[in-house]
Amino acid sequence: MNTTYRVMGTIIIIFALFSCGYLNTQWVWIGGTPGRPSDWMEPSNWNLNRVPDEGSSVLFIRLIN
Repeated sequence: MNTTYRVMGTIIIIFALFSCGYLNTQWVWIGGTPGRPSDWMEPSNWNLNRVPDEGSSVLFIRLIN
C-alpha cells in the first residue's frame, strides 16, 4: 500500500513540475548570425539551434555594454 502512494506521489510531483515549466526547455535568444543577426526564424540565433514554436518559453537577455 505504501509503495502505491509513493508511486502516485512521484507521478503527481513530476506532472506538477512539467505543468509549472520547471522541466521545460528554455529558449534563449543569442542573435548575431552573420547576414541574419536579428532574424527570429534563423535557427542559429537561438541557443538550441532550432526556432521555438508557439508554445515555447523564450528568454531575451539584455546585455549592457
